[in-house]
Amino acid sequence: MSHVVPDIVQKIVKGQDPLHILGAGNQIRHYTYAGDLARGIRLCIENPNALNEDFNISTPDSTTVLKLAKAIWEKINPNKPFSYVSDTPYKYDAGFSVEQAKAVFLVEWNDERAKVANMLAMVTGIRAGEIQGLRIMDIGQTCVFIRHSWNHRDGLKSTKNNEERTVEVPFPNIIADLLRIANKNPHGASQETFVFWADKSAEKPMEQKIFIRELRE
Repeated sequence: MSHVVPDIVQKIVKGQDPLHILGAGNQIRHYTYAGDLARGIRLCIENPNALNEDFNISTPDSTTVLKLAKAIWEKINPNKPFSYVSDTPYKYDAGFSVEQAKAVFLVEWNDERAKVANMLAMVTGIRAGEIQGLRIMDIGQTCVFIRHSWNHRDGLKSTKNNEERTVEVPFPNIIADLLRIANKNPHGASQETFVFWADKSAEKPMEQKIFIRELRE
């Protein structure tokens, strides 16, 4: 759960005026009522069709921190004008609206592997280590099979919960992109080779820091 709501409430209740927020307050978040999340989880548990499936449960409505702060202020201080100051923000922020996400993937990336890896993570919620661990044998017609994960210390290993699972990929072009990238592997392509190959070694996938660096740039 986000710490933003209780943090803002506490500041206002304690009389902070003007209210301090990070940066301009234009960070995007999807604040979802916990009761709705609980209901969504319950429905998944009770529905046999949800077995071994993955779900992202969230409101479709995006809200900026500034808009949220103003709404909370007006609820607590209905007769007092809203005022705020901007503190130095964090260097990076991971929040995207739908429009921002579309814009990110329409531009040309320096590394196409990182672009497709980030697209896959965004539409499926697959963990970064699991994306690194994908091999050609793990790509299905409309899905990917999560059989392994990867980290620099242990190498290829079991998934976090030691359970294999199937994750549907909602866009056929992403499946095609995965295969295209895998077949560009300069070390040779086989069922055992990594989809997101490393430049210098056939035994390792590309590093997570490249995924993150390319997204930030």
